[in-house]
Amino acid sequence: RYGRRSLSDSRNGQCEGMDLKRMRSYGLAHNERDIQMGDWLANLRTLGRLVKEATALYAAGRGG
Repeated sequence: RYGRRSLSDSRNGQCEGMDLKRMRSYGLAHNERDIQMGDWLANLRTLGRLVKEATALYAAGRGG
C-alpha cells in the first residue's frame, strides 16, 4: 500500500502513476473497461517486480 491511508488510495495512486487517473472515455461501460485495464496493468507491473526480485535473490544465492 506504499504508506497511503487505504487500499483505494493506493489503487488511485497506482492509476495516477500510470497516467490513468482521468477517464478518457464517456459512459459507465467504457469507464469500467478502463478501470479493469488499469487494474490489470498494475497487477502485471507487480508480477514483473516480483519476478525480478526473485531472480535477483536466486542469482545471489548461487553466487552471482
